[in-house]
Amino acid sequence: MCILFRTFAILTLNRIDLNRIKTVFAALICAFAITSCSNDKLNGEWKLVELLNTPVGECFNEPFLKIEDGRYNGNTGVNFINGEIETCPFKKCVEFEDGPCTRMAADPQSMAFERSFLEALDEVEEYVLDGDTLYLNDDHGNVLMKLVRKQQ
Repeated sequence: MCILFRTFAILTLNRIDLNRIKTVFAALICAFAITSCSNDKLNGEWKLVELLNTPVGECFNEPFLKIEDGRYNGNTGVNFINGEIETCPFKKCVEFEDGPCTRMAADPQSMAFERSFLEALDEVEEYVLDGDTLYLNDDHGNVLMKLVRKQQ
């Protein structure tokens, strides 16, 4: 907030017209709101229970996502993944940025599941939070992944 007041003071001292001051001040407030907003509701560990409307069967490892402070990590059923997560401050849009991933091999069924998991995660555009259930949807609102919050 100090930056906002300093900027306002500098603009006032330089006698820039009032409309320009209002525009700069509004832009700074919007930038501050966008960059400081995080979605704490998504924080936590989420167990994958459905992928592409199919219940998760037995996997090599339990597939999950853990979201915290703009980052995620988890397991695809075979390998561990992590990266950054971006959410919109005013809508329920979300994007999982690619990050490092381990490269272990498993049985063909588990590897096919992992490919589907990663492809679905790449297509996620929005989320719906219903109590302890998190739905990750594509840009048409189709549910790609259904996760439930792990109780601690």
